[in-house]
Amino acid sequence: MTTSYLKYIQGIVFLLLLLSLPVTAFASSLYEAEQRIAELINQQQPPDGIVFELISRDKKLLNSALPAIQSYITRLKQAYPDLEISVVSHGPEMFALSKDSASTNSEAHKSVQGLVSSNIEVHVCGAYAEYKGISEDVFPEYVDVAPHGPELIRDYLSLGYLHIKIVSE
Repeated sequence: MTTSYLKYIQGIVFLLLLLSLPVTAFASSLYEAEQRIAELINQQQPPDGIVFELISRDKKLLNSALPAIQSYITRLKQAYPDLEISVVSHGPEMFALSKDSASTNSEAHKSVQGLVSSNIEVHVCGAYAEYKGISEDVFPEYVDVAPHGPELIRDYLSLGYLHIKIVSE
């Protein structure tokens, strides 16, 4: 099979998956992320790094978003093995990563542990946690609590990282 045929089939499968989801900001974000990843891989030149931003009012976003991000990272690392990648979560969804939520959000915790073991940094926003009256120590050691999520994203951007935002309502 030719590369173009495989890409065509991959596009059809992704489109079918996308069409099976309700049309939401999340589905749109995933579609945009998919397009961006394909462009990055096709350009044959790696970016300085990539920062995935997750933000949602839906506390269950991570259960859906992290498998997609893992898929993107796998493809990116196949093309660019040394690519630096980070994930920043700074909305209510980040509380799915608290120690108390580990049993009800075990898939999200397993996904994050897998990312971290692959040298992908996963950050949550300390300022948002503080705003909600939640201490940093509610998060397990494998989750980095950054002082301020949006500021961290700006820091990554200043280092030349590309920004891929995944949002949900």
